[in-house]
Amino acid sequence: MIAEILIKLIGVKRYFNFKNRILRIVERRVLPDANISYSQFGEDMLLNFYFLRQDEGFYIDIGAYHPIHLSNTYHFYKKGWRGINIDATPGIMKRFNEMRPRDINIECAVGCEQKEIDLYIFDMSAVNTITSKGLEFVKETFDKKPIAIVKVQCKPLSVLLNNYLPAGITEIDFMTIDTEGADEEVLRSNDWDRYRPKFICVEDHLDMGKLQNSSILNFLKDKEYELSSKLGPTNFFVSVKPC
Repeated sequence: MIAEILIKLIGVKRYFNFKNRILRIVERRVLPDANISYSQFGEDMLLNFYFLRQDEGFYIDIGAYHPIHLSNTYHFYKKGWRGINIDATPGIMKRFNEMRPRDINIECAVGCEQKEIDLYIFDMSAVNTITSKGLEFVKETFDKKPIAIVKVQCKPLSVLLNNYLPAGITEIDFMTIDTEGADEEVLRSNDWDRYRPKFICVEDHLDMGKLQNSSILNFLKDKEYELSSKLGPTNFFVSVKPC
């Protein structure tokens, strides 16, 4: 909520620049050995608690947005982990390739069908969306309209993982999804028999008291995941399927 208010007051670019400067000051001068969160709501620190003693691992970041800002995976990249980053915003993967060269960086939307679709572009690219639900959320929350509509490729997650998951990767430690309204479709496009992350972070803007009505929660429950935590709109699910 504080972040959203500041973005409205000073603009998204100035907000990110301000946040980045504060993080760097704290990291270098105040707490040089501390864990610094790069996520919007501290999701990376909660994940770090689960993987505290794990120096290497593999993640999947869908709707990755930026290599560092508001990233649930950059903290782990700094630790030596690697993974796959996916985002549909045209040109964004050039920045990922420069700043996250160990990762596999894919410029693509994710959905149940393999086809060309519309991506709605905003002047704050963190909320770019492919869904009418996402358009409504941005309108209600930020009072913004798209500044452009571009055609992008969309592929199922199962296809992307089949094509890009590195040989030798037998476990996916966690998957984070933030696609501004397309999160459930991303989940449904996966092959759960082949690709089962230990943890899943996914946005669901329902309040805690209404989560029993969440189609995302019920879908993941059917796939043998259970809700373990909630930070802001981000829900954390852990696999309970026996090995």
